[in-house]
This record gives sequence, structure tokens and C-alpha cells, in this order.
Amino acid sequence: MILSELLIFLAAFITALIIKKIFNKFIWLMPTSIIAGFIALISSQQILGLTNLSTKLNFYIDILLAIIFSTFPLTIKNTNPAYIRSVKKLWQYSAIQYFSQWGISIFVVTAGFFYAWPLVTDSFGLVLPAGFAGGHGSAAVVGDLLYKLGYTNALTLTMAMATVGALCSVSGGMFWIFWAKKKGMIDIFDLKSQKQNLDLKVEVKTLLIILSIVLMAFFVKPYIVEFLKFEVPVFVLAVALSIVTRLLPFKLNLDDKTVGTSTNIATDLLVCVGIASIQLLIVNDFLAPLLIMALMGLILCIIFFKKLALNVFKEDSFSKALFTWGWSVGGLVFGLALVKIVNPK
Repeated sequence: MILSELLIFLAAFITALIIKKIFNKFIWLMPTSIIAGFIALISSQQILGLTNLSTKLNFYIDILLAIIFSTFPLTIKNTNPAYIRSVKKLWQYSAIQYFSQWGISIFVVTAGFFYAWPLVTDSFGLVLPAGFAGGHGSAAVVGDLLYKLGYTNALTLTMAMATVGALCSVSGGMFWIFWAKKKGMIDIFDLKSQKQNLDLKVEVKTLLIILSIVLMAFFVKPYIVEFLKFEVPVFVLAVALSIVTRLLPFKLNLDDKTVGTSTNIATDLLVCVGIASIQLLIVNDFLAPLLIMALMGLILCIIFFKKLALNVFKEDSFSKALFTWGWSVGGLVFGLALVKIVNPK
């Protein structure tokens, strides 16, 4: 079953690459992983019935999250106080925007959504910020945790919100770029800056270390849960083991490109699997509150962009505002992609 699903996702990615090549002028900024996710979803039993995805997609999400998060400590080599000071204002602004999404979303749900939609529970207040500000990665983390706590609809709702956010981040970001060009805020922008060469070269030793950390996290989880008497996500254990690995008294000499490639591939697969895991009947049941929350999130991000970001930052104000728009609506990858258009360097 696992092999057949890997073939399904591989076919989805190959089809997505072909589609991007054909319609490059229209969907060039949209990640291949999102297109592949839609292909996998459309071809599944829910729509066309061409492929049969198992009910173990949550298990795949656990594996991919463990790979992604376990690589973070492995990339830390030293800290630079000067760099931290230079991004202090951007961090402060981003923190305010991030917590505003969480606070307003939770408040609105607990204050009124219960009365309008009986299906909505208090956990629905986490759907907007998990999908928008965190993208598909955060949506997977929050959705998976809520799913394991008994909120069986959570993963579908967070993934659906993340997908809506990704689409809005790209389309909205391009609108702001053309708007800024018209207003004279920027002179030129480079639509070709997003083309990247596919580099899958990996070092075996580094890859084995990453996979060993992930496998060890799965192995020790039952013992940790039995000791602590509560559920601990696999990716948390993977991070802890990765930190321990980094603190070992000898140099690991990890290959940075392999670490980066592992993270990128796992992230792309996570997005694809996440979209493919969306249950359309659940989305239909929650369609109205989902759309209202998404609209509320967009309005909040527009206010932050036009009224705060463009006035708070003195240097490169539009680039920083565009970056915060990208990540606050669709996740970090979109913030970086949009900034590269107006400032490839």
C-alpha cells in the first residue's frame, strides 16, 4: 500500500511539473507541491476515483514532520548578535501580527461561532492562524495534534485553510507588487527570479543521520508516553534527539546541502499529502465558517499591510511589508518568494 501511494504522489509531482511548464506564465509562482496535492486530491476516490489513498495519511504526516523539524537543530552553528539586533523591529512587528491572528480568531470563535454553527467547537479558533500564518507545516502540526486529541475534523480544516491561504498569498502578493509599481514604490520586478534548478545530490552519511534520528524518535515514543502519561508528538522527540546529536562532543561534519534537500523534499511531500488528505464532505459541512474566517484573516492582513507595515519600516518598507504579507497569509515560503520578485538579491 505504501509503495502504491508513493507512486501516486510521484505521478502527481510529474504531472504538476508538466502543467507548470505548459502554463508557466500563469502559475509560475505556485509551488509544484500544491499543484501535485490538487492532482492527488482530484484523482482520489472523492472525485474521479482513479486512485485509492489509504487512511494512514496521518502517519505519513508524522514522518514528514519529524524529518522537517529534526533538521532545524542540525543547521545551527553559531549566533550573531548583530544580525539579531538588525531584525529586531521586523521580529516585533511579525510577532504582533502573528498573535493578532491567534487572538482574534480564538475570540471570534468562542464569542459567537458556537451560536451560528453548532458543528463548530472551540478548537475551530486555531484553524485560521494554523493555516494562514504557519502555512501547511503549521496546519499539519496543529491539525494532527487536535486529531489525536479527538477532533477528527481538525486536520482537514487546517489543511483546507492553509491551501486557501497559499492561493491568496500568491494572488494577493502579485496584486501588491503591481500596485506598488503603479504607486512608484518600486521601479522593476523580476518574474523570472523564482526559477530554481532541481538539485537532488545528497551525502549518504548525512542522510543516514537524519533518518536515524527520525527512526529513533518513533522507537522511543511509546516509552516516553508511558513515562509521562500523555501524548508526545514524534516531531518533538525528533527535535530533542537532534539537539542531543548536535551537542555530542565530536564533529558530525554534516553536509548542509543534504540537510536542505531533505527538508525541501519533506516539505513538498507534506504539502502534497496534506492537500490530498482533505475530506471534501467535512469542508462542505464547515464551508460557511471556513470562508468567514478566511475573509476575516485576509482583512486583518490587509490592514496590517497598508496601515502598519508600510509606515513602521523606514528602510525597504515595501519589501518587508510584502514579506510579512506572504508569510502571514500563506506561510514563510511565500513571503520569501514574493520578496525575491522585487529584490532578487
